[in-house]
Amino acid sequence: AQYLRQRFYAADDNSIPMDRSSKGDYRLRLKNRYLRKFVRRFDKTKNREKISNLSREFLEELTSTGILRDSEFDMLAYKKRTSSRAVKKTLSIPEWLNEAAIAMDLNFSQILQEALISKIKV
Repeated sequence: AQYLRQRFYAADDNSIPMDRSSKGDYRLRLKNRYLRKFVRRFDKTKNREKISNLSREFLEELTSTGILRDSEFDMLAYKKRTSSRAVKKTLSIPEWLNEAAIAMDLNFSQILQEALISKIKV
């Protein structure tokens, strides 16, 4: 606990009641500027809950407990800032459209990203 206070300026936080399922969980408050550094350190810790998606942890610990309302936490904006890993998608388009796009040397991935971002209004 002293290490966390010194390294991340963490403070104890008893806002979330402890129950059987959360016994042994961290109960601390961090300033935003130390959060990424803390998560990197947390990810290196042995014998801890594996977090492949930190947004799930936010929902579990912050929004489901009422500390933060869903409307106050923009999940899409959070994921956009923190998860830029590319995923491979397979799609089908008409042959004539494919040929025309290839002839114009268009970047399919870039165009699809731009179209989806425009559609989602991010």
